[in-house]
Amino acid sequence: MGVLRGAAEILADLKETVDSLTNIASAAMQHYNAPGQLIMGALSGFRCLGRPRGSSELNRKETTMPHPIAYLAFDGNCAEAVRFYESALGGKLEILMNGADSPMADQIPKEFAQRILHARLALGGNGYLYAGDAPANMPYQGIHGVSLTLNYDSVAEAQKIFDKLAAGGKVTMAMQPSFWAKTFGMLTDKFGTHWIVNGELLPI
Repeated sequence: MGVLRGAAEILADLKETVDSLTNIASAAMQHYNAPGQLIMGALSGFRCLGRPRGSSELNRKETTMPHPIAYLAFDGNCAEAVRFYESALGGKLEILMNGADSPMADQIPKEFAQRILHARLALGGNGYLYAGDAPANMPYQGIHGVSLTLNYDSVAEAQKIFDKLAAGGKVTMAMQPSFWAKTFGMLTDKFGTHWIVNGELLPI
């Protein structure tokens, strides 16, 4: 009984911590949409703690785990970037909301009103890419420490997409065979986003 009581207390503390972080995330969303959404997404995985393993909500979360969605930040050129990705990746730009068209329009200085608050690009296979312009009053340091990876079923398709993304950018690794794919390459596009493109993945 003592062990069970101790476990229950730990789970109660975890729930209180998650609730507190949720309040912080909500405040972040009001200030700037992207970081708040990332925090809320991270917290969603913890909400099943303390629920019985047989509960329907826990089972639902186990069977509908969402794919991580990259949220790119740009410095005033988000609209141009996502339209480039829409063309290069064959996607569909579903949302492109700037400050002037948002519910927060009256709170945004006119000189920043055309910066993008939220962009949503739908990709094949139920994939998405999110983006927005960084707050104008914060130093923009570019995109660091992450590469977006694309896997294609054929070498030809991988090469085609690689060439489109590389236009105006910099190829850091030309397409070539590897032990995990028949071909792969690396590049940084003209907006500073880093990409890895694989064609025909191999068993490893």
